[in-house]
Amino acid sequence: SRFTNALCLGIEQTATARIYALTGQRILTKPIRHSLDVSHLTTGIYMLSLTHKGTTTTQKLIKK
Repeated sequence: SRFTNALCLGIEQTATARIYALTGQRILTKPIRHSLDVSHLTTGIYMLSLTHKGTTTTQKLIKK
């Protein structure tokens, strides 16, 4: 996913988002619902780990 300052997730219940640098360093852990503000991140590639209802999904994110 490519994004600029926010990720719109549209989750009805609270989930936990974790963002990692490609080095594996955790940059952010935050409970979220509908969107995640990532305006503080610099341009680059990150990994998003999203845990919702006991299921964790991970995907690559590209910050423009």
